[in-house]
Formats: sequence, structure tokens, C-alpha cells
Amino acid sequence: MVDSVLVPSAPRGVELSGRTTVDVNEYRVRGRFHFKIDDAGNFVLEFSSTSAMGGHREDVVVSWWADTLRVLDRERGAFYQGAEVNGLAADGLDLPVDVTAIVQRVLADVTCASVSRVRTTPHGVEGRTGGGRFSARIEEMRIVSADWPAPLGSKRGHERLRVDYRYRNGVLSGLVVRIPGPRWRVRFDGS
Repeated sequence: MVDSVLVPSAPRGVELSGRTTVDVNEYRVRGRFHFKIDDAGNFVLEFSSTSAMGGHREDVVVSWWADTLRVLDRERGAFYQGAEVNGLAADGLDLPVDVTAIVQRVLADVTCASVSRVRTTPHGVEGRTGGGRFSARIEEMRIVSADWPAPLGSKRGHERLRVDYRYRNGVLSGLVVRIPGPRWRVRFDGS
């Protein structure tokens, strides 16, 4: 049942470019992004950033295709996929994080979360996953917000992953992904 409600409302067939801000731990990175999500939920995200004086540069491509997350770090000439992406993130954040599950939940891909119980509500859908409860608010057949268990390992098993989707003229124009406990936030503003 969740497929019939959540999947048709998820952002699909969208191309968006603009500015992004990433706040993780004590760091803030601003840059430009371009992403494209096809009708099947596969996506490619390009992100680039340069510090004010040009001393630090980031240039990465992240893709989700055929249920595999891949990261190409063009600045360092490195490629990661699958479990390597989770290992890279866990090392950098000093926390066991499942980046693949985060991406699937942001894309409202319900196959990721072992959804067990689900029910429709007047505003969308809610239910339980292997990690806890989830809910999604749907307006005019578009997902406008979602709240999932954050896949951060047993140390922070109570954390939530919150996603807010913004639309302009019925088309996705931006989104904000937050995990409030550790104060992580990624904001995409399309232009």
C-alpha cells in the first residue's frame, strides 16, 4: 500500500540546478549543484565548491543507479561505490552512518526501509520500519515533508531524518535534509 501512496508523490523526472549549503558538525560548505532524477528514481548529483580564497576545493558527482550509490571525487581522482561510500562517511564523521539509506529515504524510495506497518492519514501516510516510525505529508499528489528514522548506528539510534520538499508551479524547486540531533543540514535551492 505504501508504494501506491508514497512513490507517485515522490520527486521524479526532475532536473534542478542552484546553490547548496551543507552544515555537518562544525563545518559549513557552500557551493553549486545540479541534479537530475529520472522517472525510476535514479539520480545524478554534481556538487562543486571553492573556499573564498580558493585554498579548498570540492568537486564531486554522486549517483544512485540500479540500487547502488556511487561517488566520484573529481578533485582527488577517487571513486567509491556501495559499502565504500558508507565507510568513507563513517570515517569522516566518526559515526556509523548508512548513506545509502539516507539517499533512499530522501528520494522516498520505500524499498529501503523494510516497511512493515503502514496506514494512510488525512495528510499522507505513516507507518513503521525496521528502525522505527516514519511519516510523509502529501499535498496535491506531491510529497512535501517526510520524517524517517536516521540510519546512524546504535550510538544515535533515536535520531530522525527530516526532509522538506519545496515546489514552484508544481515542480520541485528545492529541498532541505536535516538530522537535528547532530545539527546536520543540507539545503538545495534551485534557481
